[in-house]
Amino acid sequence: MYRGQYLQDEILNNQFFKNKRGGTFLDIGADNGVALNNTYFYERELGWKGILFEPNTDMYLEAVKNRINPVMNVALSNKDGMVKYTRIRGYSRMLSGITETYDPKYNDPDGRINSEIRDMGGSREELEIVALKLDTVLDMFQIKDVD
Repeated sequence: MYRGQYLQDEILNNQFFKNKRGGTFLDIGADNGVALNNTYFYERELGWKGILFEPNTDMYLEAVKNRINPVMNVALSNKDGMVKYTRIRGYSRMLSGITETYDPKYNDPDGRINSEIRDMGGSREELEIVALKLDTVLDMFQIKDVD
């Protein structure tokens, strides 16, 4: 039932959490809540509670269907308000993010995003989306501790 891209969820469980029940997680950039996901196992198998964050509306809608815990359609940032967001559709969708935080090599004409869109298909667009600070969200949900 592990889903992590590099088995991070399994490694953390085996070496640190050791099947701890009832923990708390934050899943930042949750995508559809299942693919390459590091919290799916903890929610489904160990009853953990938490919040998933997915600013890409397409993936947010899928995550809401796939997960039990709340999913927020916002980006996490160092400020509350609106931010510029690069939404990638297609194979490289997981490279979506707050535009100003991208490593410049991602945006080069031959950078990873453009290369993958050229080779694998897809598209990119710039949007204005809502961003919240982590402290704002933790206060909203009255979360004091995160595992």
